[in-house]
Amino acid sequence: MLGELTEDIFTIDSKFYTSISALFLKPGYLTTEFVSGRRVSILPPVRMYLVVSIVFFLIFQIEAPDVSDKNVYIGNILIGREAPDPNLGNFKITDEGNIKWFSELIADRKEELQQSNSQIVINKMFNVLEKTLPNALLLFLPLFAFVLKGLYLFKRVLYFDHLLFVLHFQTWLMCWIMLTYGMVLISPWWAFLTVLIPVYLAKAQKKTYQQSYWLVVPKTFLIFLVYGLILVFLGASSLFFSMIII
Repeated sequence: MLGELTEDIFTIDSKFYTSISALFLKPGYLTTEFVSGRRVSILPPVRMYLVVSIVFFLIFQIEAPDVSDKNVYIGNILIGREAPDPNLGNFKITDEGNIKWFSELIADRKEELQQSNSQIVINKMFNVLEKTLPNALLLFLPLFAFVLKGLYLFKRVLYFDHLLFVLHFQTWLMCWIMLTYGMVLISPWWAFLTVLIPVYLAKAQKKTYQQSYWLVVPKTFLIFLVYGLILVFLGASSLFFSMIII
């Protein structure tokens, strides 16, 4: 059954090419088509999101830094030695002053961490972080949909429809980041493509929610503000989780 599910997810057919082209060229089109029940010729949003997200995290893997020649700190706890080596530079996971409470949380493991190999500890932490972030991004989707539900409260749109919009936008965003990254490797000037992200979001909202740009544009800026705050929160939560279970 697992093999059949995997095959179903990764099978590339005409729906995939039709859906990807529509996703890039017609902001909001896939969401409106799916909500309207015209789903025969387009890829299910969850399937498309899974395929793209797996490729995305394969490209943007989180590699642990080499800290073999560093004094490594997690909060105010020195890892791998009892006293810092004045001849080495410092590598700090977090700022001591900002999360003093976290240092207190793992204080009972101080002796254990000081006797551990700092490189092994950092490797384990980044491995956990790499596994946690995709799950955090999944958690982000329903939170983002709640934000849209609040912004379009008087449109009487179902929460499920907001979730479809989020799935399509997040899928496009990952594709756009991968495309921009590839172009930036050729020339840094291609970084200007990131400017088109709010433009796409505004056009997708206009198509999906049938509102004028006078209403959509302010909501777009608000969405990006909340979007960033949620991502920072989930990223920080993933980091803390990785530090707790090392």
